[in-house]
Amino acid sequence: MTIKQIHELIPGPLQGKLRIRARLSPILRLSSSYRTWEKRNAELEFWTLVFDARFHESRFWMDDVEDLLREYGEWPESVAIKDLDYSRLRWLEGRALYLRVLKEFGIDDRSFFVGKRVIDIGPGPQGLLEACEADVKIAIEPLATEFQKNGLLVPSSDTVYLAISAESIPLLDGSADIVIARNSLDHVEAPQRVCQEVCRLLSPGGTFLLNVDLNHEPTVWEPHCLSLDTIHQYLSGLEIVRELIIPQGERRHMPQLIGVYRKPNGIQR
Repeated sequence: MTIKQIHELIPGPLQGKLRIRARLSPILRLSSSYRTWEKRNAELEFWTLVFDARFHESRFWMDDVEDLLREYGEWPESVAIKDLDYSRLRWLEGRALYLRVLKEFGIDDRSFFVGKRVIDIGPGPQGLLEACEADVKIAIEPLATEFQKNGLLVPSSDTVYLAISAESIPLLDGSADIVIARNSLDHVEAPQRVCQEVCRLLSPGGTFLLNVDLNHEPTVWEPHCLSLDTIHQYLSGLEIVRELIIPQGERRHMPQLIGVYRKPNGIQR
């Protein structure tokens, strides 16, 4: 889904609020606390008023949920989309996102996540962790409390949300076999510090899965313009397993990096 398509989905009142913020922001953005508030509020409004609204209309957020699930033999043939309730739609969306991640990062092993300790940085309420087979599932999501209050989280008995920023994660060194940052590294306050945390949290031989837009103009949601060279600098402690740059990624008018990185064996931090 393109940014233009997302904008068209935004309700009229919210568009008006965003326009007012745009007029005031040159002055208000002098305050770092306001910038943080603006970013959190804009993101929460997107998830509640745009993303979640699709499911209440008996629709998926991603356009290819059915195709992905059919490809892996997981589509429920016995029911039509219009007959699926909200909870089932959300779970199927999360499962399809998990399968998309496997394809996106070129992971052919369907059991790649099985038995692993996985940390997802900035996942939103999309349900990827809830639908995967990892043993330990931890979501680092500053808006987790707000998501819970608004009923946006997919019910799960084994996914833990930490309502904290990713710059300082209260977990021990080597706590994760896999860390995911999918469309989130340019959202955080300090990308370099987040990358340092990724390197610290990965166990030797652990994998970092990164998907991020490159060289885009900063926005309220995504305040950082990241280049490939900058990312290589931030991840200098990791080995490049595979990198793919899509000339027109999710935004369609800018490149998108899909990278797989590994922490060398014997390196503890």
